[in-house]
Amino acid sequence: MDDKDQQNNNAPLIDLVEDISDLVEDIGDIAVDVAEGLFVESDLPKDSKRIKHEHLVMNVRNIVVFIALILFLVSLFTEFKVHLLRGVGYILGAVAYFLEIVLLSDFFRTQVHHKEMFMAYCFGPLYVLMGIAYLKEYFEEIQHLFM
Repeated sequence: MDDKDQQNNNAPLIDLVEDISDLVEDIGDIAVDVAEGLFVESDLPKDSKRIKHEHLVMNVRNIVVFIALILFLVSLFTEFKVHLLRGVGYILGAVAYFLEIVLLSDFFRTQVHHKEMFMAYCFGPLYVLMGIAYLKEYFEEIQHLFM
């Protein structure tokens, strides 16, 4: 077999490695964009306590959502404590919805129309129930280990 035939045989493998390399690079770019978007900056005066509190709540909400996303992704690709990961992920999702309600209602100072708050009002409690269900499954699994 000469060098030209061997290069032709390796071409699909080389293409696959290049595709994987491009995919990893794209994922890295997305991760950088997500990390940069986690923290909210504003052009409003920085000395206002209300603005500082609002930014703190937004940043906490974004971090909570990011952690929930990571937990769900890990639970998809592993069998290690899946119910625990998903249960905590759903509870964090409920916390994020609660923080969204806090932000949209201007720290409960204004009443927002229920149509605008429908998702947060419905999915927040639903996420709590789903989190409890997954955590119940997890605790039933580990309970069998000790009996």
